[in-house]
Amino acid sequence: KIYVIICIFFFEDLLLSS
Repeated sequence: KIYVIICIFFFEDLLLSS
């Protein structure tokens, strides 16, 4: 479950960067 949170966090960071 932790991996899912990290994945979402990373994805959100990419979206914000974009």
